[in-house]
Amino acid sequence: MFAVSPILCTFATSHAVRLTERGITIKKTIVIKHRLIALGLLASAVGLAQAQSTRQLYLVKGKKVVATFHASDVDFITFDGTQQFYLPITLKQGEGTTIVMYNASDDWEKDPAERKFDQLAGQPVKFVWYSDYGFDGTLKITSASGEDVPYEYVTDDEDFGTCWLCIMPAEPITIETVGTEKTTFAGRAFVGDYKGFPISVGTNGVLQSAEPTLSLNLAANSSFHATVSGEKTFGGCYTFNDATNRFSYDDAYSADVWGRRTYGVSGKWFEGGDALVVVNDLNNDKPDYNRYYFASTADCSYTAAASDSYGSRYLLELLEGAARRWYYYDRLSNSIEPVSLSFSKGASVADAADALVSNAAGETLFRYTRASETAQPTFQLKGKEAGTFQSESGTGDALVLDGFGNATYGAVKGTYTYENGVVKMKPTTGSEMTFLVDLTTMKYSTSASAEWDGAENFATPVYGKYDSNTMSMGMFALQFNHNYAGKEAKGSVKVQVTLTTDMYETKEIIASTASYTYDATANQITVSGVLAGTADGRSSERISIVFDVNDAKTQLTCNEDKLLRAVSGGDTRYINLKGLTLQAR
Repeated sequence: MFAVSPILCTFATSHAVRLTERGITIKKTIVIKHRLIALGLLASAVGLAQAQSTRQLYLVKGKKVVATFHASDVDFITFDGTQQFYLPITLKQGEGTTIVMYNASDDWEKDPAERKFDQLAGQPVKFVWYSDYGFDGTLKITSASGEDVPYEYVTDDEDFGTCWLCIMPAEPITIETVGTEKTTFAGRAFVGDYKGFPISVGTNGVLQSAEPTLSLNLAANSSFHATVSGEKTFGGCYTFNDATNRFSYDDAYSADVWGRRTYGVSGKWFEGGDALVVVNDLNNDKPDYNRYYFASTADCSYTAAASDSYGSRYLLELLEGAARRWYYYDRLSNSIEPVSLSFSKGASVADAADALVSNAAGETLFRYTRASETAQPTFQLKGKEAGTFQSESGTGDALVLDGFGNATYGAVKGTYTYENGVVKMKPTTGSEMTFLVDLTTMKYSTSASAEWDGAENFATPVYGKYDSNTMSMGMFALQFNHNYAGKEAKGSVKVQVTLTTDMYETKEIIASTASYTYDATANQITVSGVLAGTADGRSSERISIVFDVNDAKTQLTCNEDKLLRAVSGGDTRYINLKGLTLQAR
């Protein structure tokens, strides 16, 4: 800022040279005493008014009073109001760029397109400029005589904090930006306009819609623009991973020029133009705050069938014309894949339906059923027993279990139930068959199951290992036709093993409800589905234990060289089953 002396200054004589250089003719003299007045304030005047009643003088610009003086402070004041002392600023905004002025105008109440910008020589011009998403931009400031005007980016401006700044020269200037559109994804198949539907739980677990609520453009210049429910509009830039066909908002472009962050998008694209779209809340980017959509570049109607009221898993169906396609979405893992549905009932997930759902490799993932068009859908996951089992003897047909209750034994087909290693198959024709299956070895043995008429309770003292106690003493006990809670349960058996610590505390290492079959011909009882630990101690498994039965049915002897491990502890807590003989109690 330029200021006159607080004692006495003659405006015309002090600045006549500078004003003459601007083509301004000084016709009168202004003398102001005992007052600090900015040169810019004086030079901005385009008129002067006097209030006779108060003996005050007003320095005005247009209708706006810009200074007030008492008559005693003024020796002589006259002014030619036809002169213009502010120098014009011209803005030229190139494609994909924006200039926002922070000062240098008195037209802030006007529409931005009608505002005029000007400034005094030597005074700062403050502004921000930015490139639109998907554009690169450059900035240039030139004077009317063609000279480059230097500028800088400041972060400590007392009025605006951060902004671009230049000092106004003694002539008009032009602030110009030039934008160049990027071609990052030009020609890529995923570029286009997507229409999305919410992935959410509908009435009775099924949501149907023909009107999309998400509009998303993935542009070739790497920008995206989205509108949700016709109201919330946001944009940014995105990246694309060719190895996974996943896209994600580019964090470097997630804030606007003022540093504000709102929303981004991420998801997975599929050949043909379908996509999972996640609207990410950039201020709280967590699953509970994000929103999930399934979208397509095609015009489709949409159905989402949820596995439960929490929306843990979904079958998503798009109907384009007369053709349907499906996707399986697991929300917990945020994984999605295209699937095919083989219907034995119905034709859509919205129907009363029964269908097997398979992935691209032909593997059946689960069975989808809906009892009626108003019923809650069910997702029956494939049972862990699913697979092909070979005969333990090395001869015999393969036993194939599909995990959904359908079995094939050689040429025989039927349904089955599975519990704790025991498969009971009911053929289409013929008598029920019983198989003992080992899920680890994928072997089976047949069992001519008979009703056990021996004692209910068997037990024997055992020695094993419990941490540092390598000679831990305990007990191995069985209770037939009871579950672990001690309640009667025909066909079940309570299995319990205890050991002692080095502090002589009794600890239970096996506590399981299993099932059993009794082969009266072979004099054997097979206890199946005993919950036990693995060698590494990181997981559990269900195992079978075969006992030989003496003729009096008072002793059960295990001749298998097998470790029975605690569910936690691995090879630090176990007993060896070989040679154990349990006595009837």
